[in-house]
Amino acid sequence: MKNSAHLSKTLTIRAALCLLIVGVVAFTFFLYLAFPFPTLAKRLVALVSEKTECDIHVGHIAHEFALHFDLQDIQVTCPKVSQPLTARLFSAQVAIVPLFKGFAEVTFQVSSAKGEITGKITLDRAGETGTLTFLWKDAVFTQLGKWVSPVGPFSFATIEMVGTWKGRTLTFQTLSAKGDQANIVSDRGTLSVRLPFMESRMDAHLWITPKGELQKIVALLVPDYTEGRPVPIRLTGSLASTEATLAVSR
Repeated sequence: MKNSAHLSKTLTIRAALCLLIVGVVAFTFFLYLAFPFPTLAKRLVALVSEKTECDIHVGHIAHEFALHFDLQDIQVTCPKVSQPLTARLFSAQVAIVPLFKGFAEVTFQVSSAKGEITGKITLDRAGETGTLTFLWKDAVFTQLGKWVSPVGPFSFATIEMVGTWKGRTLTFQTLSAKGDQANIVSDRGTLSVRLPFMESRMDAHLWITPKGELQKIVALLVPDYTEGRPVPIRLTGSLASTEATLAVSR
């Protein structure tokens, strides 16, 4: 009898625990269904739009259970750059869990005639500090500011960057590019964002290893240049009128 009573009591306790767990799960699921995730996503988009002073339109917002938002058919228009910029982001995802910790985490992919960019952005609640990482594949440039490439378009198979920002200043921690005309590496540099965008100020230290025809041009500009030797270059000034200073020793 004692064993039977003890077993009955144990089963009762287990049944109560099961009901409690089911109730908690059901209540959590109800809160999840009732939580205004689309509104939260729109507020985040509005914050990014305010900080960049660009108009951002999201065609469709969806979310997966406790994982992330999917932002689709995104159009970005920046009327205050020197030449009005319009771009379409094919996809972006906003992680949900970090939002409850006080920061946003966004992964994105952009495709255009100048290549494909994939990356991640983190942003604190106030939108003042964060990080940026990206990988740019098949990038093509013909000029930087007013400086026009003397050997035609520069193409890079990959450009990778890891940086942080505070306020309106982006600081490069690492930057590397691998291309047909040159390889580039950098471990320091800043970009102070201003409006219009082409008035943003740059101060970056690069090491460029020229290839092919570019080596001949560099040999004319840099005294005692030897083939295969990285050339240190400092880029300063606004994006509209960037100045390059060359040196021959590290």
